[in-house]
Amino acid sequence: MRFNEQGFILFFYRKAVSIRLFVFLIVSVLISACATEQRIAYSFQQEIPKTIVLVQNSAEVYLDNSKIFISDISTDQERNVLLDSAYYSSDLIQYIDNKTFAEDFSASFYINLQLSKFIIYPPDSISSFIQEKIPRVLIDIVQIEIEEYLDEYYEELTDAQIAVNNNKYLHITEANFSSYYDYNGIERELYSVNIPRNSINVNLWLEVEIWDIDSVHTSNTVFMNYQMNDNIEGMFVWKNSENVNYIYTIDSIQKFDLWKVEKYSSKDFSRNVIDYIVNNVIEHRFINKEGKNSSRNWKYSMQTGRILPIESELPYIILEEE
Repeated sequence: MRFNEQGFILFFYRKAVSIRLFVFLIVSVLISACATEQRIAYSFQQEIPKTIVLVQNSAEVYLDNSKIFISDISTDQERNVLLDSAYYSSDLIQYIDNKTFAEDFSASFYINLQLSKFIIYPPDSISSFIQEKIPRVLIDIVQIEIEEYLDEYYEELTDAQIAVNNNKYLHITEANFSSYYDYNGIERELYSVNIPRNSINVNLWLEVEIWDIDSVHTSNTVFMNYQMNDNIEGMFVWKNSENVNYIYTIDSIQKFDLWKVEKYSSKDFSRNVIDYIVNNVIEHRFINKEGKNSSRNWKYSMQTGRILPIESELPYIILEEE
């Protein structure tokens, strides 16, 4: 009996050791991969001050009022008439000039890129650019769409608050009521509102070509989006013993705010495209070294010039990859 007990214990001891060894090996592989990515990121970080980025702008700027529905079955002539009508009946985009926006956006985009430690070349430097050593990057702004549309502001609350200082709230609407059961099985009351608001989307398409070490060349179409909305501030209050209201103010987008659309979006997009360049280079260098895709996302700090790992999703979509 004693022998059997000892064998039983020895069996599970060896099993436990095997499991621990397996876990150790898995963790070691993961740590090794992360360390490799970190070394690649640091290596490229050191190269950035010598990396040339050329910016070009061949963009068409499209203005779209999506508040007005235009059927797909319309003829081209009818569609053009409806598009013109939608443009001139818009609240905001009719005050945007395509050419001026394209020029101002391009200039602001270029200035914001210069805040990085990359060497940024202007559009007329193509002959110098093609003679530079790798790595080097070509960014072409190919299309900008400015879309005006109606969005919905949503807010919810489980317990209605008592109003304080109501005077600053200019609008009032009755809250929707529903109920749900929480994790403890207790029924809770839920109040919510959906308030229409003006919104502007800036959609940007870039073509980005990167020439890197080991003869790596990538050419991708990259999509980015920036959104600006009416700002709504409010609170839930009791209307009576049974119903709840939502009182609020709206800071609406006005035509004199449209300069922010160009300034803020170009700032966001310049940071996003730098992040794209960084992630693209690290990804392909990691593939060349390890034969597999990297598992981390990276962000470049404009302030410090450092490349840091992040947990969040990347702020762009790759539409085409070669």
